[in-house]
Amino acid sequence: MDQPIPLPSHIHYELLLRLLERKTALAAHERSPQKEQVHELIITLRKALSQQKQLEDVC
Repeated sequence: MDQPIPLPSHIHYELLLRLLERKTALAAHERSPQKEQVHELIITLRKALSQQKQLEDVC
């Protein structure tokens, strides 16, 4: 019998994204390197969530 692959809950991604979008992004100054890093992190988390959903569909 195959063991399920342990994956984080979707809520973990959602909570991080909410924090980054509502708090961290607002705190970073416009056009600052930190603002760009936060934006890239949000993109990366969205991609990770999408890939996890695809993996769950396959398993």
